[in-house]
Order: sequence, then C-alpha cells, then structure tokens
Amino acid sequence: MLEHCPCLIEVALPIREISAESVRDKSLRHGHISTLHLWWARRPLAASRAVVFASLVPDPDDPRCPAEFRAAVERHLKTQVPAELKYYRRGRQVHRDEDPYRPYEGMPDTLRNRLLMFIAKWSPESLAFEAGKAKREPDPKYLLDDRSLVKWETSDPENPQGREVLRIAQELVKAAYGGETPTVLDPFAGGGAIPLEAGRLGCQAIANDYNPVAYLILRATCEFPQKYGKPGWRRVGGAGFQPAEPRTSFDSLPVRSSCPKSYATQFPALGVGRSHLLRHVFNLGSIRHPGSATLDCAQGFTALEW
Repeated sequence: MLEHCPCLIEVALPIREISAESVRDKSLRHGHISTLHLWWARRPLAASRAVVFASLVPDPDDPRCPAEFRAAVERHLKTQVPAELKYYRRGRQVHRDEDPYRPYEGMPDTLRNRLLMFIAKWSPESLAFEAGKAKREPDPKYLLDDRSLVKWETSDPENPQGREVLRIAQELVKAAYGGETPTVLDPFAGGGAIPLEAGRLGCQAIANDYNPVAYLILRATCEFPQKYGKPGWRRVGGAGFQPAEPRTSFDSLPVRSSCPKSYATQFPALGVGRSHLLRHVFNLGSIRHPGSATLDCAQGFTALEW
C-alpha cells in the first residue's frame, strides 16, 4: 500500500512527452469522446491517463516502496517484457527493439526511469531529430514510441500492443495495492476523461457532477459503452438500417435510471447519431452489469447525481 511511500507523480513525470501527445489529442476526432458532445473544460485523455496512473503507483526508487511493486516493475518493464512489445512498425517495416523501456542515453537505468519511459517515451524518430541526425521532425502520430501508455493508439482494442500496455498498467496498479482494486473518485467529472481513464487502468471509478449535461455525457462516455457496446467497427444508422438484438447503437437510448425526472423530461433521448460507435471507449475489459447505474466490477463506473 502507499501509506508512507510517495506516489510517482510527487517525484517525477515525463511532462514534455505527455504534453506532445496532449496537443495531438486536441486534433483527434474519429472515435474520440470529444465527438459525443461539446464540453468546454474537457481534459486531454493522454494527460488524464498519465496523471491517474502516476497518482496510483509509488516511486519504485524510494526505499519505502513495497517490494511487490518493485518486483512487478522489473518483471514487466525489464526482465520479462512481452514479445508483443519488442518491436514497432513503420508502414510495412518491422523494427526489432528488445528493450523498449530502457531509459534515454545518459539516464541511469533505474526502475523509476523505466516506469517514466512506460508512461511516455520519445520515438526513435523524435530522438534522431533532437540529436540533429534527422532534418525533419516526425509527424505528430510518431512523436512518441508506440509502446507508450499515454499514446492514443494504446486505447484501441484492436491494437495488440495497446492491449499489452494496458494489461501491464493494470497489473502494476494492482501490485501497488496488494492485489486489490483501488477506487478513484472524481467529484467534478465534467466530460469524463478522468473516470474513463481510471476504468481503463482497472480501477473502480466514481464520477460526480452537478450539471445535467455533464451527467449525460458521463453516462454516454463511461457506462453505456460497457453496458451496450461491443469492440470493433459497425455502421449504424442510415436508410434501411435494422438494429440487431441486443441493441448496439447509442441512437435514441432512453435516459432513466438514477437521473431525476426533470432531467429525463428535458433530455428524453441521447440521440448521438454518429456513423460509428466509439471503439476506443470500449477497451475496458469484460464487464458484469448488475444494475442500471452502478457497475460492480474491477473496471466499473458509478454515475452520481445530486
């Protein structure tokens, strides 16, 4: 447990790398939760994922860090890195990289630095540009290493490397809490970036917001995909469309459950009307849904209202 050991976010964080991906996050549209509904204080998913993860895990270089967590970091990020993470692709070319989380040249090879590299690490192209070995800065998509936790592609359930990265992140979070599932509370959840990323990291997320618009955005972001969605691409809407059973579209989904009657009257249907379901939201694991407002599972979500 983290009773006496400082969290990683209190010691170090790869700010430049996270900022680069957060800038890119603003230009993402297809499959991004920002396309659900305009929210004026929306947090970048990259920054939210990094902050939640770094707030949950301890500093492995601190002498008070639990031995189980240090062992998990060394196992997952150094000695037993999965085979799926020992390469990266550029088009049709596959480049071998047996040690993806080794620190930058000149940095000591410590567990803390490896954990920072796991959160966000510059790509080989970015490092070559900064060293003056390349004339052009890489495209925003290739600024970070493909095996970085905060990268947008990591949340794609069809990306095998992304699945492995998220699995490792969930294992590290559990190791930091003695194998138990931590609970993350966001009392002013707004657009839902923080509870969404907490659920993606394997936590029980509790979100709250006074605004009824935020309440509906939260449910559409974190609850409805787990309850009604399935991973993958599917066309929805259009002429002659007949919804399958069980229903897999967000269109005309009734708003009820714990939402007050006045809200249900004011917002009788979600009516998102997108051409594709949000596949990046679906990568939250296997969910058992026992109730209408609370998801009783390790990667669950609870929507609260006043």
